[in-house]
Amino acid sequence: MLNCAWSIEDSAKFYEENKLIDLYGADFGLIHAYFPERSRKQIRRKYQEMEQRHGKRLQRIELKRDEERRKNYFDQEIL
Repeated sequence: MLNCAWSIEDSAKFYEENKLIDLYGADFGLIHAYFPERSRKQIRRKYQEMEQRHGKRLQRIELKRDEERRKNYFDQEIL
């Protein structure tokens, strides 16, 4: 388990178009699969750091993800 600062590469992977956040939200267990050398606590801290710096952006991502889930749910119910 790494106990040092996040490398530029790992940070870029974490922030990369927020794909991991877009897919998994704040499910640090699932995100952990992409960073096995990091603890869930370290991933949570990275997320919280991102939340402080880019809070509104995260809210938009979460709203978009929720809208897509609702749409998918209703599409399945209608079929």
